[in-house]
Amino acid sequence: MFGLFKKKPAPEGPVELEAKFDVACSAEDFFGLIDFASPRNAKVELGHTIEQVGSDQFVLVMSFLPDLDFKLTVEECVPHQRYAYLSPMPEGVGELLWTRESFEIEATGENSCTIKARTEGEFAPGLTMDEYQSEVAMLTHACQNAFAKLKIHAEGGVGEVLAYEQLQAADLAA
Repeated sequence: MFGLFKKKPAPEGPVELEAKFDVACSAEDFFGLIDFASPRNAKVELGHTIEQVGSDQFVLVMSFLPDLDFKLTVEECVPHQRYAYLSPMPEGVGELLWTRESFEIEATGENSCTIKARTEGEFAPGLTMDEYQSEVAMLTHACQNAFAKLKIHAEGGVGEVLAYEQLQAADLAA
């Protein structure tokens, strides 16, 4: 009976999320959207800043979070096939400590490919199960949103992503 209503601790270790989706663009074009060294990088085309600070290290500054530097270390780069990077979260920003994003790109035609995306993330220790589940839900939503925007960007261009973001902002305001 004692401890029956005690808050349950969250599991330890990283969370893993996976998605698979088809994109109507070439593997080369999709790779350009995720490669931080590419001038076609989706974040850059959307107005954010990426600076290369080492052979495999970059700093991302989001236009709507100008005071935060997101440090990115590319762990794997096989042009048009695989890309993976590690990103520790800036201190003081939520409970997420780091993420590792990886993409496998399989060309399925001249202008089509299948993407296998994987996100690993680890949260600060000491979360309750309710806090952990909330954090996992936010990470899942963020991943789904990022993948949707990559697909929209690849198939329709930056203008369609900006229109999608405006719809999202309008939904939040309603």
